[in-house]
Amino acid sequence: MPKLIPIALFAVVACGGSAGPTGPQGPPGPAGASVVSARFCEGQSAVIGGSNKLYDYQVVVYSNGEKLISCSVADGSRSFSWEVYCRLGSACIATSACRLIYDVDTTAAPSGTLEFRNDAPGERVIYHDAGSTYDNATVAFGSANCS
Repeated sequence: MPKLIPIALFAVVACGGSAGPTGPQGPPGPAGASVVSARFCEGQSAVIGGSNKLYDYQVVVYSNGEKLISCSVADGSRSFSWEVYCRLGSACIATSACRLIYDVDTTAAPSGTLEFRNDAPGERVIYHDAGSTYDNATVAFGSANCS
């Protein structure tokens, strides 16, 4: 029993006492990236698939050169959207590409995709589906539909 007393006494002494005063605040961290520019395009067209669709496309550029890109399409019965953050060095930095799966017809090939881009010749949507008559159909937003 005498051996247990020093151990119990040590446990009480080691856990006792109140917290000391708060130390000084450390130096501030680096500033985060801020928005440098934002471009938003919206338009309607029946060029892809023959029925009217609403297309939205947004590119936000940050002070560190990275981008947040979002795109969406909506028709009378469904809507699809996608968003991607492009880090420096990634392929989407140059093209600002945003892709989403959207099939406009019932071809046996894999589902079609819409590719939103803002490199030359300007903001546009391109449909990709090798088995479709709409393959490579393009809808240009035009400067009047972008801000």
